[in-house]
Amino acid sequence: MRTHSIPYILSALLASAPAFAQNVQPEDIKLDEQPAGAPVAPAQTPAANPAKPTVATAPAAAATANAATTSTTSEKQDKKEKTESQAMGSVGGPATETDDTWRFGYNGFFRAPMRVGLGSREAGAGQSSVTMHAPLVPDDQYLSWQHTKHSNRDWAELFLSYGNSWAKGVVAIQGYNFVDSAAADWHSNFGIGQGWVEITPYMPIENVRLKIKGGSFWNRYGGAGRYDAGEYDTFIFGRTHAMGETTRVEFDLAGQPITFALEHGIGTKKPDPSIYNTARFTLLNHFHAEMVYDQSITFGLHFLDSWSQSEPPVTGPQPTWVYPGPAVSQYQGINQPDGSMKIFGAEARFDMPDVFGYLWAGASYISLKDAVTVAPAVEVIHSDGGGEYNMGVTGNYLDSEACRWNSAYFGNRCSGGNGSVITLAGQYEEKLGDLLGGSPFGEGQDLTVKLYGMWNKIKSDDLTQDGVTKLKFGTDWLFDVFPVMAVAARFDYLMPSSRIKQQNFGILSPRIVLRSNFVTHESIAFQYSRYLYSKRTCDVGTPADNPVVIPGAAAANPSNVATPFPGAPPSATYGVNPADLALEAQCVQPPPSAVAPDGWGASTQNNQGTAVRGMPYTGASLRPDVNVFTIEASMWW
Repeated sequence: MRTHSIPYILSALLASAPAFAQNVQPEDIKLDEQPAGAPVAPAQTPAANPAKPTVATAPAAAATANAATTSTTSEKQDKKEKTESQAMGSVGGPATETDDTWRFGYNGFFRAPMRVGLGSREAGAGQSSVTMHAPLVPDDQYLSWQHTKHSNRDWAELFLSYGNSWAKGVVAIQGYNFVDSAAADWHSNFGIGQGWVEITPYMPIENVRLKIKGGSFWNRYGGAGRYDAGEYDTFIFGRTHAMGETTRVEFDLAGQPITFALEHGIGTKKPDPSIYNTARFTLLNHFHAEMVYDQSITFGLHFLDSWSQSEPPVTGPQPTWVYPGPAVSQYQGINQPDGSMKIFGAEARFDMPDVFGYLWAGASYISLKDAVTVAPAVEVIHSDGGGEYNMGVTGNYLDSEACRWNSAYFGNRCSGGNGSVITLAGQYEEKLGDLLGGSPFGEGQDLTVKLYGMWNKIKSDDLTQDGVTKLKFGTDWLFDVFPVMAVAARFDYLMPSSRIKQQNFGILSPRIVLRSNFVTHESIAFQYSRYLYSKRTCDVGTPADNPVVIPGAAAANPSNVATPFPGAPPSATYGVNPADLALEAQCVQPPPSAVAPDGWGASTQNNQGTAVRGMPYTGASLRPDVNVFTIEASMWW
């Protein structure tokens, strides 16, 4: 029984008491704590490659000692705000004015990509041998380890605020899958996704600041980028998705350019109630400590604990393919042990563009015990909680390919949500002009280089997955040809399993970026992506295109035993030929949870209703695209 949760809650309530002692205007703390020129990170993926913010300097005619001092102070303040945006879980949202006047605020971000994948077929009468469809690629599921930024999907968020320098209220409207250019899907249009109040009360002690947030909001920990989650769009310690509170205390060391910070938060998460979801009501408790030196060097320590200790939701009689046997069965029944997911992490950030550039490095250890019931109170390393469908850490790391696709038939998971994941990640970026004190290419031209990577080591009760390592790395080069145009290229190589080299693949994406000026809010990018697969298709297909035979279900629902991909070998049916299950992993794999309704691996049978059409038919086995074209428009304000 988790008896330590009550003291956590009481300590958080006591820490919040100073919020009611406001009588003097405190230092203005912006809700998003991001400098001009840095985008607000969206819920699913952050804004792509923001332009570096500029710092206003005194005119040459006024270059006096006093002006130089003012300029230095301004640079330090801008850098402080930028550092705070990365530290201890900054919260996305608008900033309000610096005086006590109550004002409305409004900001947001959207990304709208047109994506077209090219395929091929044997042409029939009136048909072309070249097909065009929504891309069938292995990396466009955000909640999958295979995710990259080569094939972003659409996203939009709007933040509406009302407040002043010491109190603000914010509501966020968020969603994806723009309905004017796609069919409406209520799962993808979140509506009011967040709502919170932030208070920055007066503190009688000099150089001490207190911030308290309450409601539903993000906290972000372990993002690799300067202004966002980094080039792999994920958090190695976690982004919280909970209703609760966070209290943060900062204090400056007297006479030294050093700031220390402590943060604590609690929250709750209600899971998707679908009978196919094993997650239950989940609680969250997290602590963080940080030291910042001269607004350039940051060290942080993190601990996040999410756990479930709820009774099983009432489901009533369900088909045997949801769970076999009586209601006391594992995961759905009353005898399922409480689940937990604990995250420990440390990070270092160096932001010194005129010395060597920007460098971030982090390491995390995730311990999971019966975590199939842990809902996504924390989103971490491309995963939604511990056991949210196949999108949690269990589905993305602890279970092998055969287990993920076979879990519905057997009614359990091979790992049971038990194991651990060690993660090492890093990102380096530099603009050549900053490093050399001026661009060698001429006015309005510069070269920005990024290097990044992530490595994972898995320990799992699923013996097939135990000991597997994952590695992905890449680079992005962007050259500013004119203030209004840049040319760029990105390359990534992904190794999803150290034991199955045939699953490896690479992606090369040259692009042209158009904008209104060198430092701006908007861009339109024209991109071509070439996918390079170690092995594009398996000889016997993949688990995703198998027919699943469900004993006793054929008479009641014949569609349950019909393969969604005609021509798939009958011997590949789950439970009939185990040798085929191993062969089905010997090629590039769809994400554990394919993007419905038409992402690569999505089908009527596997992950959506029988009345919904799935991905384009590519033959008896799943065949991903090699060529993809994208036109992406994005803007933040």
